[in-house]
Amino acid sequence: MDLDGVLSLILLVLHWRVALCLVGGSALAILLVHLFPWLSALQGIVLAILGLVAGVIWEAQATTPGPGKDQTPTETTAGVACASALIAGATWGAFSASSPHSFLAGAVIFIVAAWGWLRYAGVVQSSVAKERVYLCIALAAFAFPIAAALSHNAL
Repeated sequence: MDLDGVLSLILLVLHWRVALCLVGGSALAILLVHLFPWLSALQGIVLAILGLVAGVIWEAQATTPGPGKDQTPTETTAGVACASALIAGATWGAFSASSPHSFLAGAVIFIVAAWGWLRYAGVVQSSVAKERVYLCIALAAFAFPIAAALSHNAL
């Protein structure tokens, strides 16, 4: 990593929303890994990084100019959404492959995340987006166990 990348990362963390979410996500990940020994350390790292992602999204929404907030966001194409769901499901499956217990814990987290996504789509999104959510969850659920099995055999 070059110096510009390191400086960019430091400046990113200096934003209070990003730092708050990173610290909160890290604390929650540490707590979950200690409370539930089935979670692997790699899964804890991924959960902590999700706090960073939430902070970056929060910061981006808070710093957009006023007139841009009234505009409707552009919709993601079906191909991008499906590819993202496959990648996310496969990545989480690979991170959950260290033991049968971590696979079970990863499956529970996957189910809770899918349920939350369905609830969000039912409240906020249109009916077209709901169909895409169902498709993406099905694709991620398909990729999760396959990637876990392949990664477990590779370990």
